[in-house]
Amino acid sequence: VHSCGIFAQLLALGDFPPHVKPMVFCWPGGQLFGYTWAQASSENPAVADSFGEYVAHLAAAGFTKVHILAHSMGVRVWFRALARNPHMFTDLGAAVVGPGATAGSKGGPKLRLESCLLMHAEYPLRR
Repeated sequence: VHSCGIFAQLLALGDFPPHVKPMVFCWPGGQLFGYTWAQASSENPAVADSFGEYVAHLAAAGFTKVHILAHSMGVRVWFRALARNPHMFTDLGAAVVGPGATAGSKGGPKLRLESCLLMHAEYPLRR
């Protein structure tokens, strides 16, 4: 809830153009139950699959491009979702040919990932 308030403040003060459509993907993070529960929740395959479905619905609704901002445990959701659905977005260099569609896309329209910002990433580094 706190992060949504901060996000709302950013949008209110940011003077974003009308074509920017901010959206939030949330899942039960478990602030009351502590770090271990929040970590397990963010790594739940159902949460990753839900994020993939969310992205597919955005593409089906006609969106063509997306910028991702993931914070803390959201980074775990992000990487888990990418691992479970590596073709969630168009390939780099693919031309967008219509609302939500890409040239040669299979399995329905896909979004083009324009940028990804990982803030205070709660994700282990490989050693």
